[in-house]
Amino acid sequence: MKEQREFEKAVQYNNKALLSRQNGDDKGALENYAEALSILRELGEKKAMANILNNIGHLHIGMGNFHDALDAFAGARDIYDKLSDIVGLADQLQNLGSACRDMKEYDRALEYYHDALNSYKRLENIEGTANQMTNIGYIYAMKNDNGPALEWFEKAVILYGDMGNNERAELTKKNIEALKKVI
Repeated sequence: MKEQREFEKAVQYNNKALLSRQNGDDKGALENYAEALSILRELGEKKAMANILNNIGHLHIGMGNFHDALDAFAGARDIYDKLSDIVGLADQLQNLGSACRDMKEYDRALEYYHDALNSYKRLENIEGTANQMTNIGYIYAMKNDNGPALEWFEKAVILYGDMGNNERAELTKKNIEALKKVI
């Protein structure tokens, strides 16, 4: 009964954090997430902890605190890895890649995106696979390595088309067209 009350308290802190974020109070959101995380850690609620860490990571991305975001996403990744939660793991690998991209650490971003790609392939998640192909293509484009960028974008277009996601296919085709203009 006490554990249930404590868990509900953590949920309340999480909800307060979400409201704080919506109201632009990033500091208040972080404080509430920290309270929720502390309670969940005491309760040993690993998956809920990973979800909070994911939220903290995204909040830090929005604040431009990329190193803090990396720490939060890495913490969530480690938990999902221990829980053998491949979906959560793949999502965190993607988040880590995006944080590295924002920090202009392109080689590191590529490593995370490739790891996420492999995870999504294992899950047979076509959309996740296509998204990682697009992310990888984007990183190569940022590195001015347009040959591999085009190859990855073209692979993504095929997958988006196969799954009927014409909007993403068209967007990726525009990336291809833009790259072809500069090479």
